[in-house]
Amino acid sequence: MCHRIAEALAERAAADLLVAKKLSPCSDIDDAVIGFYVQQAVEKSLKAVLTLRDVDFPMMVHDLKFLLTLAADSGLEVPAELTGTCWLTAWGTTYENGEASPGTLDRRHALAIGSTAVDWCFAEVGLAPDDHDDGSFNAVRPPPPPSPTPGLGRTETRGGSSDQRK
Repeated sequence: MCHRIAEALAERAAADLLVAKKLSPCSDIDDAVIGFYVQQAVEKSLKAVLTLRDVDFPMMVHDLKFLLTLAADSGLEVPAELTGTCWLTAWGTTYENGEASPGTLDRRHALAIGSTAVDWCFAEVGLAPDDHDDGSFNAVRPPPPPSPTPGLGRTETRGGSSDQRK
Protein backbone atom coordinates (compact mmCIF):
# COMPACT_ATOMS: atom_id res chain seq x y z
CA MET A 1 0.00 0.00 0.00
CA CYS A 2 2.82 2.45 0.87
CA HIS A 3 4.42 1.86 -2.52
CA ARG A 4 1.20 2.73 -4.37
CA ILE A 5 0.82 5.93 -2.35
CA ALA A 6 4.47 6.80 -3.01
CA GLU A 7 3.96 6.24 -6.75
CA ALA A 8 0.85 8.42 -6.74
CA LEU A 9 2.70 11.21 -4.93
CA ALA A 10 5.63 10.88 -7.35
CA GLU A 11 3.32 11.14 -10.33
CA ARG A 12 1.61 14.18 -8.83
CA ALA A 13 5.01 15.77 -8.21
CA ALA A 14 5.87 15.18 -11.86
CA ALA A 15 2.54 16.67 -12.93
CA ASP A 16 3.21 19.80 -10.87
CA LEU A 17 6.68 20.11 -12.39
CA LEU A 18 5.24 19.69 -15.88
CA VAL A 19 2.80 22.55 -15.24
CA ALA A 20 5.65 24.76 -14.01
CA LYS A 21 7.76 23.88 -17.06
CA LYS A 22 4.95 24.61 -19.50
CA LEU A 23 3.98 27.91 -17.86
CA SER A 24 7.52 29.14 -17.17
CA PRO A 25 8.21 30.61 -20.64
CA CYS A 26 5.03 32.73 -20.46
CA SER A 27 6.03 36.18 -19.24
CA ASP A 28 2.42 37.05 -18.46
CA ILE A 29 2.23 34.22 -15.89
CA ASP A 30 3.15 35.53 -12.43
CA ASP A 31 6.19 34.09 -10.64
CA ALA A 32 3.87 33.09 -7.78
CA VAL A 33 2.18 30.52 -10.01
CA ILE A 34 5.45 28.98 -11.21
CA GLY A 35 6.90 29.05 -7.69
CA PHE A 36 3.81 27.36 -6.31
CA TYR A 37 4.01 24.44 -8.73
CA VAL A 38 7.76 23.98 -8.24
CA GLN A 39 7.29 24.02 -4.45
CA GLN A 40 4.54 21.43 -4.82
CA ALA A 41 6.79 19.23 -6.97
CA VAL A 42 9.54 19.30 -4.34
CA GLU A 43 7.09 18.79 -1.47
CA LYS A 44 5.36 15.82 -3.09
CA SER A 45 8.71 14.30 -4.09
CA LEU A 46 9.86 14.41 -0.48
CA LYS A 47 6.55 13.03 0.75
CA ALA A 48 6.68 10.18 -1.77
CA VAL A 49 10.09 9.02 -0.56
CA LEU A 50 9.16 9.50 3.10
CA THR A 51 6.02 7.43 2.51
CA LEU A 52 8.04 4.73 0.77
CA ARG A 53 10.34 4.54 3.81
CA ASP A 54 7.37 4.36 6.24
CA VAL A 55 8.26 7.68 7.87
CA ASP A 56 5.24 9.21 9.59
CA PHE A 57 4.45 12.84 8.83
CA PRO A 58 1.33 15.00 8.71
CA MET A 59 0.14 14.88 5.09
CA MET A 60 -1.03 18.50 5.25
CA VAL A 61 2.43 19.89 6.09
CA HIS A 62 3.86 22.17 3.37
CA ASP A 63 7.06 23.26 5.13
CA LEU A 64 10.04 21.98 3.14
CA LYS A 65 12.40 22.58 6.07
CA PHE A 66 10.27 20.27 8.21
CA LEU A 67 10.19 17.58 5.51
CA LEU A 68 13.93 17.85 4.86
CA THR A 69 14.65 17.60 8.60
CA LEU A 70 12.39 14.57 8.82
CA ALA A 71 14.24 13.00 5.88
CA ALA A 72 17.64 13.64 7.48
CA ASP A 73 16.46 12.34 10.87
CA SER A 74 15.25 9.14 9.25
CA GLY A 75 18.56 8.56 7.46
CA LEU A 76 17.41 9.45 3.95
CA GLU A 77 20.08 10.73 1.63
CA VAL A 78 18.55 13.69 -0.15
CA PRO A 79 20.39 15.21 -3.13
CA ALA A 80 22.58 18.14 -2.07
CA GLU A 81 20.66 20.44 -4.43
CA LEU A 82 17.54 19.94 -2.31
CA THR A 83 19.02 20.61 1.12
CA GLY A 84 18.87 24.39 0.67
CA THR A 85 15.39 24.60 -0.84
CA CYS A 86 13.54 25.82 2.24
CA TRP A 87 13.09 29.17 0.49
CA LEU A 88 10.59 27.48 -1.84
CA THR A 89 8.15 26.99 1.05
CA ALA A 90 7.13 30.64 0.82
CA TRP A 91 6.11 30.16 -2.82
CA GLY A 92 3.82 27.29 -1.92
CA THR A 93 2.24 28.77 1.16
CA THR A 94 1.99 32.46 0.23
CA TYR A 95 0.32 31.69 -3.07
CA GLU A 96 -1.94 29.17 -1.35
CA ASN A 97 -3.01 31.69 1.30
CA GLY A 98 -3.56 34.50 -1.20
CA GLU A 99 -0.82 36.66 0.28
CA ALA A 100 1.69 38.71 -1.67
CA SER A 101 4.35 36.91 -3.68
CA PRO A 102 7.71 36.45 -1.93
CA GLY A 103 9.48 38.36 -4.72
CA THR A 104 11.06 37.55 -8.05
CA LEU A 105 11.59 33.89 -8.85
CA ASP A 106 14.64 32.65 -10.74
CA ARG A 107 12.54 30.33 -12.87
CA ARG A 108 15.45 28.43 -14.41
CA HIS A 109 16.96 27.72 -10.99
CA ALA A 110 13.59 26.76 -9.50
CA LEU A 111 12.83 24.38 -12.38
CA ALA A 112 16.26 22.77 -12.02
CA ILE A 113 15.53 22.14 -8.33
CA GLY A 114 12.10 20.74 -9.18
CA SER A 115 13.63 18.44 -11.80
CA THR A 116 16.25 17.22 -9.34
CA ALA A 117 13.56 16.48 -6.77
CA VAL A 118 11.33 14.58 -9.19
CA ASP A 119 14.25 12.65 -10.75
CA TRP A 120 15.44 11.61 -7.27
CA CYS A 121 11.93 10.70 -6.22
CA PHE A 122 11.31 8.60 -9.35
CA ALA A 123 14.59 6.75 -8.81
CA GLU A 124 13.74 6.06 -5.16
CA VAL A 125 10.20 4.92 -5.95
CA GLY A 126 11.36 2.81 -8.90
CA LEU A 127 9.76 4.73 -11.75
CA ALA A 128 11.61 5.44 -15.00
CA PRO A 129 13.41 8.80 -14.64
CA ASP A 130 12.19 10.20 -17.94
CA ASP A 131 8.53 9.29 -17.40
CA HIS A 132 7.81 12.75 -16.06
CA ASP A 133 9.09 14.65 -19.09
CA ASP A 134 6.67 13.42 -21.73
CA GLY A 135 3.40 13.41 -19.83
CA SER A 136 3.22 9.61 -19.84
CA PHE A 137 2.55 9.28 -16.12
CA ASN A 138 -0.95 8.19 -15.14
CA ALA A 139 -1.77 11.01 -12.75
CA VAL A 140 -2.33 13.57 -15.49
CA ARG A 141 -3.60 11.42 -18.35
CA PRO A 142 -7.33 12.15 -18.70
CA PRO A 143 -9.76 9.38 -19.50
CA PRO A 144 -10.94 9.18 -23.11
CA PRO A 145 -13.95 11.37 -23.89
CA PRO A 146 -17.33 9.64 -23.76
CA SER A 147 -19.01 8.62 -27.01
CA PRO A 148 -21.62 11.09 -28.22
CA THR A 149 -25.13 10.34 -27.03
CA PRO A 150 -27.40 9.50 -30.00
CA GLY A 151 -30.42 11.65 -30.65
CA LEU A 152 -29.28 15.00 -29.30
CA GLY A 153 -29.70 16.74 -32.67
CA ARG A 154 -26.02 17.31 -33.35
CA THR A 155 -24.76 16.02 -36.69
CA GLU A 156 -22.06 13.96 -35.04
CA THR A 157 -24.70 12.04 -33.03
CA ARG A 158 -27.26 11.40 -35.76
CA GLY A 159 -25.47 8.48 -37.34
CA GLY A 160 -25.89 9.77 -40.87
CA SER A 161 -26.96 12.69 -42.98
CA SER A 162 -30.11 14.65 -42.27
CA ASP A 163 -31.72 13.12 -45.39
CA GLN A 164 -31.72 9.69 -43.73
CA ARG A 165 -33.96 10.91 -40.87
CA LYS A 166 -37.09 11.63 -42.99
